[in-house]
Parts: sequence; C-alpha cells; structure tokens
Amino acid sequence: MRSHVGSNCPRAIAATLTVFACALGCFPAWAQPSDCGATTCSTAAGPKTERMSSITRNNGDTECLTTSSSGFVDMPGTVVHFEQGGTIPASLQVSFIGTWPQPGKNLTTPLPSGSQPAGAAIILEIDGDRADIVSNGGGVLVHEGTASSISNGTHGFTFVTEPIAPGLHTAQILWAQDLANATGTICVGARSLVVRHD
Repeated sequence: MRSHVGSNCPRAIAATLTVFACALGCFPAWAQPSDCGATTCSTAAGPKTERMSSITRNNGDTECLTTSSSGFVDMPGTVVHFEQGGTIPASLQVSFIGTWPQPGKNLTTPLPSGSQPAGAAIILEIDGDRADIVSNGGGVLVHEGTASSISNGTHGFTFVTEPIAPGLHTAQILWAQDLANATGTICVGARSLVVRHD
C-alpha cells in the first residue's frame, strides 16, 4: 500500500504547531505571532478559512484517581464550552495534553495502601457522547504507568470528531486506569484542552 502526502502537509503541520504554541503561550516574546490572541489563533495554511480555538488550561492542582474500576470518569479541569459556527455540521479537532507524575514518588502524588501505579487511558465526549472513532473504540492509552523516575512525561492526543452541528456544545475529557482486576492510581498535573471549531 502506498501513501501519498500532499504539498500542503508542511503548512498544515506548521499551522497545528502554531495553534498549540498560541494556546500554551510557548512563544518567547520576540517570536510571538501577531495573530495570537487570548483565546483565538488564526492560521493561513491552505485556503483562507478561520477556525476558532476554545481553550481550558489547568496549571495548578495535580489530580489523582484511585479505583479498581476500569470505567471512564470525568477528568477534573478539562471542560470546554464552545459555540460551533457555520450553517452545516463540521468536524472538530480536539487536542489534549497533560503531564503525568508517577504516583507514590512524591508527597503531591501519594500511592494509597493496596494500590499500584497504573496506565491512563482517555476518551473525549462532546455533550456527553463519544463523537470520534478513537473514543468509540475504547480510547487511547496516553501513558503506561511504568516510568522509573518521578514523571511519566508529558503526553497528549488529538481527536478528530464526527461532524458537529452548529450551536453551543461542551467538550470533556474522561480518564480510566488500565489495570484489570487490581486497584490502580493515575495522576495528571498541568493539562490543557483545545477545541478547534468553526
């Protein structure tokens, strides 16, 4: 099977990186693009279209979940309310990124008695429903929970949804631990959720 990549691919990648950098404020002051705003960032990759970015960031509290269930529950600090524009349904790009401290390695991420560090899987819900192929397929494992240092690193994922109708909507990340028949603990630190919509 052959794979063909169009000539717009480098521009699309650059546009995606610009959106993340705008959202996370990663540009040094001298390199800040003129189109970075508080909550929007316009790019000019391909045909001229403008999409909005609705963002939530949590740079403070580390949250841990200890459970013997592998069911998905709401991850705190990952709700984005947004308005889909346009007149017809359109797909969204929803990007989550988070830092994953290892449970039990320091005082802010204690490991409860009888628990063990677990891997974390995430899914995306739009208005309480799974609206993309990855979430419908059981989610994505964003870290495996076996790092030997105090951190499992920073990992994220970009979901591409089914077409979403114009109007007001809510995006939410849910998470679950991946241990079968055992009590696992997962923790997330600084995190952000970016919804690219019309």
